[in-house]
Amino acid sequence: MKIQFIKHSCFVVTMPCATLIFDYSRGELPELDQELPVFAFISHVHNDHFNPAIVDELENYPSVTFIMSSDIPEKDREAMQKKASDDRRFICMDADEQAHFPELTVKTLKSTDEGVAFVIEMDRKKIYFAGDLHWWTWEGESDEAEDAMKQAYIHEMDKIKGEQFDLAFLVLDPRQEDRYWWGFDYFMKNIGAKHAFPMHCWGKYQLIDKLLAEPFSESYRENVVPVHQSGEVFDFLR
Repeated sequence: MKIQFIKHSCFVVTMPCATLIFDYSRGELPELDQELPVFAFISHVHNDHFNPAIVDELENYPSVTFIMSSDIPEKDREAMQKKASDDRRFICMDADEQAHFPELTVKTLKSTDEGVAFVIEMDRKKIYFAGDLHWWTWEGESDEAEDAMKQAYIHEMDKIKGEQFDLAFLVLDPRQEDRYWWGFDYFMKNIGAKHAFPMHCWGKYQLIDKLLAEPFSESYRENVVPVHQSGEVFDFLR
């Protein structure tokens, strides 16, 4: 199981039966194994998570499936399909749906912002990719807004409580200032993952080191995989 960080929230995960690409927006993708089918996931329409150029980036690979949130505009979907070869598959998913393929199974959660989060099962592994499903809370917001966001986030997390994740890709956003850790911490303490990758850091990778130094992260800090630059590669045997 190999994971490569590309930029922002984009990761490439290589498993024995398929390659997964999450939320490509920019950056250089590595050369992929031509023998493996490729699944490109697009969690939502924001341009730091979605770039239609992903079709061009993957044009030389024989088997590619695009799995995207239904909030991707129809004009963008049609443009991607027009540019792609006839053998490409384009799957559009709403929240709380499932899709089954020979290599993997996908289910979606409803984002607390736009689009969906993905839960993927393959090769006896389970992967969680948050997209923008996160505890988006800000200093100065009303008590009502804060509580509504808390309840919305916990509601989605309750749908996967008790599941055992091998990989999780979780938001850690410096724009939230002192609240940057709330969503990440809740996930790790209530659900957890063997290997948790912070993402959406806007290049402020020191935020990951800050999280790991905080007393509240003691119970899970050994499971957090710090990323510090584009192109980093991580290999796990389990």
